[in-house]
Amino acid sequence: MAHPRTTARLCAGLAVVLLGLAGCTSGSPAPRATGGTTGVPTTAALPDTAWRAVPRAQVRDGGSLTLSVDALPQTYQLNDPNSSLDLQRISNLYLPSFVRIEADGSWSPNPDYTASLTVRSQDPQVVELRIAPAATWSDGTPLSWRDLAASWQAFNGTSSAYTPASTAVWQDVKSVTRGDDDRDVLITFAKTDADWPALLASVYPAWALDTPAHFASAWKNGPFAADGTTYVSAGPFVVRSIDTNAGVVTLGRNPRWWGDPARLDTVVFRTVSRDSLGQSFANQELDAVDVMGMPDVLTAARARQGTTVEQSGGTVARQLTLNGTAGVFADPAVRKAFAQAVDRTVLAQAVLGQVGAPVQTLGSVIFVPGQKGYADHTGGVLTGSAADARSTLQAAGWTIGQDGVATKGGARLTARFVAPQGAAAVATIAQLVSQQAKAAGFDLSVQTVPGSDFFSSYVTTDKRNFDVTSFAWVAGAFPIATAEAYFYPTDSGSNYGGVTDKTLGGDWDALNAQLDPAKRLTLAADVDKRALDLFTMIPLFVEPSTWVVRSDLANYGPSQFQDVRWQDVGYTG
Repeated sequence: MAHPRTTARLCAGLAVVLLGLAGCTSGSPAPRATGGTTGVPTTAALPDTAWRAVPRAQVRDGGSLTLSVDALPQTYQLNDPNSSLDLQRISNLYLPSFVRIEADGSWSPNPDYTASLTVRSQDPQVVELRIAPAATWSDGTPLSWRDLAASWQAFNGTSSAYTPASTAVWQDVKSVTRGDDDRDVLITFAKTDADWPALLASVYPAWALDTPAHFASAWKNGPFAADGTTYVSAGPFVVRSIDTNAGVVTLGRNPRWWGDPARLDTVVFRTVSRDSLGQSFANQELDAVDVMGMPDVLTAARARQGTTVEQSGGTVARQLTLNGTAGVFADPAVRKAFAQAVDRTVLAQAVLGQVGAPVQTLGSVIFVPGQKGYADHTGGVLTGSAADARSTLQAAGWTIGQDGVATKGGARLTARFVAPQGAAAVATIAQLVSQQAKAAGFDLSVQTVPGSDFFSSYVTTDKRNFDVTSFAWVAGAFPIATAEAYFYPTDSGSNYGGVTDKTLGGDWDALNAQLDPAKRLTLAADVDKRALDLFTMIPLFVEPSTWVVRSDLANYGPSQFQDVRWQDVGYTG
């Protein structure tokens, strides 16, 4: 499932919310959020999309939109294991997507980039994409079959020289070839894959991926043309500058954009610490702010005049990850006991209740509430019971000592919860989980580490310097395809727990190949339950997307899945 409260791209599941809580976008236009003592809705019936939808003709030309990021990206390659949601938010303005996500979470061809998109054959599965004649990178290079071929080469998982965060869907592709001309793309599958449209979002130019060295370094410091110095774009905006000292990325109108021209002159992404978000918005340094589950941010932001609180359904799924490769959690019985000890309702109330959000625990590691296929599979398993946890430990040979800590063979049941500094929601979760785990026999300490390198130095699969940690996955429009990498194989680049069930590979193959929607969801339910039984990921809750925005801002704000049409974002009045 990982701050695009701007858009849930098809690859959103590959990105993670590293520090706090954030949400994505989806749904149908809805009235501005009002009501409730906190100024946000208090019922569970949240709209899918809550931004103020305004016809393009009513959006004035000009102006600048300033948004926040936690930090500048460590890389501008989305499928790098060190990628982030901040990068996803920024790249949505300049990377092409041949499909777009609609209000209800379905997909359709994106007419800015796609002349036609058809399935030419079912056996073997062959997809034909005809690229729109005007679609061109801003350096003058036409979008072509070579861009998709380079993605397939880099992301299919057959070469160890490439290190993508996920090979989802690409691993099932046999070839990407030229059709009638350079703009005619034929994608032939070795295995049938129902989620094939996921390949066609956030596409990179061939020169950024065509060799392992280019994958690792060509876009390390920015989205560059083949010359390595000029910023390039195939969207309505292009990067103008990246100021690493000030922590600011500035984008302006792309002069070679062929579609409806952008209403805004510039979009600026500015690094702002989480605890300063509300005050920065109140000081008019930001034009929209994602509350991210932090009540202090909501309170400070609402002090500014001429603003509106908006809240939609969300897709950011908060969870606990257990390191199953070392320490006490290498024992599956200990992982199960820890999962039983966590009272998820208490955690959800502590975080969501403070911003007036409906409290609902998450019952799946594939889907989120509101998606077809979602069902709660945690009943009777994640019981939130210290007594159940102690019984599981005792059955595994642990003895609860007089001090309340379990021991086995002279070893105490100790573990370390690694939490990033400056993340209020994670700090709350860590404190409560520590208390709950203690009641079950665990001696769980909390280690707070610098937020700037929390993920790269502690969480990634080549580090795993944690026993327990918490971040969030963002559910995208194709959750089945993206969830596979969280659990299979162990070296997927996104399997941070480091444990798998070897039979899951075949099961996911069957899932991906099943084209009948009802049968596919039945299979997905079984896989969901078995992935939960690994107890390396404990689903907690999904945070609704709560924003405070300028009241004159149009076509941008909180949503669950729906893609932002960036050329239509701007101001009215």
